[in-house]
Amino acid sequence: MKLSLILCSRNDNYNGDSVGRLTTSLNHNSKMFKELDAEIVLTDWGSDIPLSETLDLSGDAREIIRFVYVPPNIAQKYQKDSPFSEVHALNSAARRSCGDYIGRIDQDTLIGDKFIEWFYNTYLQDEEMRKTYRALFSARREMSREQSENWEVTIKDGSAVDILHRTYALNQLRFYKSAVGIFIVEKELYYLCGGYDEEYIYMNYMENNFVERLKNHSELMNLGKEVDFDFFHLKHIQSDGACDYPSGVRKTNPRYSIARVVNPNGNNWGLVGEDL
Repeated sequence: MKLSLILCSRNDNYNGDSVGRLTTSLNHNSKMFKELDAEIVLTDWGSDIPLSETLDLSGDAREIIRFVYVPPNIAQKYQKDSPFSEVHALNSAARRSCGDYIGRIDQDTLIGDKFIEWFYNTYLQDEEMRKTYRALFSARREMSREQSENWEVTIKDGSAVDILHRTYALNQLRFYKSAVGIFIVEKELYYLCGGYDEEYIYMNYMENNFVERLKNHSELMNLGKEVDFDFFHLKHIQSDGACDYPSGVRKTNPRYSIARVVNPNGNNWGLVGEDL
């Protein structure tokens, strides 16, 4: 297995029709990768009714998707006063993945064919490139409401879609501070770093923290520049539906600093001790 795409979600109404967006993403991405050496691993974080029983998945999706189900009582134990611990959910998927490379995407991201062509026919075929860049990051393109409703047409012309946080995305030193389109890490390096810092249970800075730790062991490629930011985010806003906190105010993680500890999680990261 060359690539494991990992993502996380929950069967709720987060920012509107989250299950609908997830279904679109899974069916599209499964179609794109169905004949390639890839899998999709989805952590279902604390759903009362598991997503595997709810999603209207295509035949392609059912063939390459594996679910990691974290029941509500275990999810609550690790997320504490956060509504959703992405770091635990993503690490749980990574810990149970089979690919040589782990690629994190959001649950409502659509992947284009430019990336797939480049990753399999350029990156994986270039040993020197793989040794130099064991981690790759791309910002994403943000679709408007209308573009999201017509996403099949929209993603054929990526130049018509705004690059989210363009100023960061084009800056060779700060590109990983953009909203993530995809974040790919060689599995061996992911394990060395213990994945995402599991103290970062709130929002923001989780990628930044991870990058600062892995940069001690690899250069980080600005993948977006190589594939024209070939990752497309379906539009949603907080007013569309459920909010994390009744007050509408979300807690944020501390701003990252240059990490001196390579793996802050120890050996039991990714809920490895739980019977999932």
